[in-house]
Amino acid sequence: MRKLILILTFLSTLFSTYAQSNAVDQKEDTTINVVAYFSKGDTMKYTLTTQKFKVENKDTTWKANYDEDFCITVLDSTAKGYRMELQYLDFDFSQTPNSKFNFENELTKESALASKGMKIIFNTDELGQVTKIENWTKVRDQLYNIFDKAIDNIYSFKTFTKEQRDSFNKILPIDKIKSITHMSINSEEAILKSIEELGLLFSNHGYSFAIGEKKEDSKQDNISHTITTTAGYTKIEDKDNDTEDDYLVINQRTSTTSIQNAIALAGVTDIVNLTFGDQYKDIIKDNFNSSLKDLKGNLVVKKIDSSEYWYNGWVKSILNATETTFLNEKNIELKAIEWSYYSFKGGENDGEDSKDTKKM
Repeated sequence: MRKLILILTFLSTLFSTYAQSNAVDQKEDTTINVVAYFSKGDTMKYTLTTQKFKVENKDTTWKANYDEDFCITVLDSTAKGYRMELQYLDFDFSQTPNSKFNFENELTKESALASKGMKIIFNTDELGQVTKIENWTKVRDQLYNIFDKAIDNIYSFKTFTKEQRDSFNKILPIDKIKSITHMSINSEEAILKSIEELGLLFSNHGYSFAIGEKKEDSKQDNISHTITTTAGYTKIEDKDNDTEDDYLVINQRTSTTSIQNAIALAGVTDIVNLTFGDQYKDIIKDNFNSSLKDLKGNLVVKKIDSSEYWYNGWVKSILNATETTFLNEKNIELKAIEWSYYSFKGGENDGEDSKDTKKM
């Protein structure tokens, strides 16, 4: 049922009047500062739901649908920031379609299930911006091992014949897949970028948002952007879990560029060289170039990130959605975070509202 509610929420709110209708309680403030007022021992448990589907000629095809449970705990609190722990608790892939082999889905499933129980120790500054992964080398080595085992399991292809397995391995050599996977997580910065939970939960911390709606246009690398930001206090709907100082920040971005510019920026040639077998690289690049070189029109990417917070800067819920339109096809990815448990050890930290934030 929760899955249905999520998709209906998306369809009824994405890129519409969601911002104006939900951030309604303006009070007398002019800005909202997203600041962490955490305490040692604070604990949050969340469920992250991911849904991916494709819409083509009004037909919808589900590509992925899975849940992840994780926990965030404040290990220490100092004047300079917070030392925190992220732990992966459980994963549920029962809703993901199984009718067709999908390499991305298989890799995600295999690696996620192997990550159960993994702990990531990270630091934030006093505002809540993530600054460091303390145990990043340990996490990297664990991920190397997890991805290698996941790829080995995928390449075992229990439903394939030996000839089919050998053919697939020639086109996508397993050593190249492992190598490019390792390259994507070989530094602390890369590890931080790969941990989507931290990006979703803490990306707004340290910033100040004007209450109401703010819109701006920009252009870079031949990509046109329209950005709308809305912020405001939320109404109390659940008297047991809401407070009058809870707030909402919504960022909406529409980016438009030509299909040919998108192809150039994507670096497709480099990806093909790193991924495919030597005897297939040129064939794939030639086929790719011949099929796309005459394509006209635009690539349009619409993103919305709606983040609701408690008074102390902990996330209550997040709806993050990306819609990519290419010719007659739309690919949509939804990520929703909902809290399942919270324990706050401190009060409202009166008198600490003077923390400096960046204006948005």
